[in-house]
Amino acid sequence: MKASNIVMKLSYFKLIYLLLKITILKYRFPKFLEKILFFSLVGLSLILIFILSFYNRFAVDDYFHIHNVATNGIWEGMIKGYNNWGGRWTSYLLFNVVYFFYESRFILFIYSLSVIILFIYALHFFIKQLLLFVEKKVNKLSLFSISFLIFLLFFLISPEKGEIWFWVVSTAMYLNSLSIFFILTGLIISKNNKIIHYLLLSICAIYCGGSSEVYAFIFLLIFTSLIIWMIFSKSNLGINFKKQSKNKLGISILLLFSSFLISILASGNKIRASWLPEPSFVNTLYITFKELIKFIILKLPSHNWWILLFFLPFMHIGYISGKNINKLSFAKFQKNFLYSFIILFIILYIFLFPACYLLSEIGPTRSLSFPIFLITLFIAFWSLTAGYYCIKKAYIIRYGNIISLFILIFVFSILIIKQQEIVSNYAKKLDQRTLFLKKLQKTKK
Repeated sequence: MKASNIVMKLSYFKLIYLLLKITILKYRFPKFLEKILFFSLVGLSLILIFILSFYNRFAVDDYFHIHNVATNGIWEGMIKGYNNWGGRWTSYLLFNVVYFFYESRFILFIYSLSVIILFIYALHFFIKQLLLFVEKKVNKLSLFSISFLIFLLFFLISPEKGEIWFWVVSTAMYLNSLSIFFILTGLIISKNNKIIHYLLLSICAIYCGGSSEVYAFIFLLIFTSLIIWMIFSKSNLGINFKKQSKNKLGISILLLFSSFLISILASGNKIRASWLPEPSFVNTLYITFKELIKFIILKLPSHNWWILLFFLPFMHIGYISGKNINKLSFAKFQKNFLYSFIILFIILYIFLFPACYLLSEIGPTRSLSFPIFLITLFIAFWSLTAGYYCIKKAYIIRYGNIISLFILIFVFSILIIKQQEIVSNYAKKLDQRTLFLKKLQKTKK
């Protein structure tokens, strides 16, 4: 590239920067500008999700499960998988229902869209119940903004989005399990104790226990930690939790553990384990550490731009919520941040250990939705905290938020155009091949 072209490009971006700065700082955009930009981003995000869901198609293992359901039915198909492949019986039931309607043109579109809507709703419900429990007041717009931005960042930094977000088998085992766990936890900490809530809580606990052994194990660890905190905590939160949630927590643990037990006792687990390398506890300690470092170094850096772009909108929400409180010193903030980073590293290590023990490696990308979400949550929490406790000048954070939202809107506009072309072309060719194979099958008969 010629030096003159580079200078022209730099001058162009500098001109845009100066125009935005003058407009925002001197003439002051109205306060509703952020709302317009944010909801524009929401709209564009939903359009992208709609396109990806609409052009989603069955692939790889889907065809085996379609044949299994066509031959054995939904329930017997689950039993066959349980006895011959693995114990994830609740996720087998869910994706068998989807495969049962294989011939329906829109079943995959409806399912894919439902998975994402369920995740957004579950996250929103959990955050809302958590804030009510700790008695923190947040307006509805801020609550929705936090929930949606966390979802969007999680979606964008997920490697292999097709596997994690749009593959039926994967979502039934991992992503849906995570969404339903949010609903389950939200029901536990909520003040509602109606029969319908207990029924929904029971269904959620059973599903979480039988969808993925590793995820169920982590969920049990989380609930066990809640019990320990409830027993030993003398704070008002601990006392209130014990009064309103101990029965719901007990029922959840009992049902989750029972479903988990059914899962790990499956005869299919033994067959599958016979194909895997002999596990070693000592070697796994090293393998898990190595795989976690590789994950942090190789997977995350490619998404740094997304993290930087979302950092400022989160900070802006935090600033709005905490603009009237006393601010923390940077040293104290930094100290707490470093401590929480170490805790995050330990939690990620614990999560990855079971997979590394069984497989001698980190496991497939589709199984990493939980650690990726934890990293997303870590970024969101500390961005919000920085805005809440550290930012003193409103115009700086507002300026940064507007710039970030402008860039995100521009990027999503480009993504929609490019992805529409890519996925529609993929779907068209796959549909043509499927039609050709069906015609070929008929001629042979």
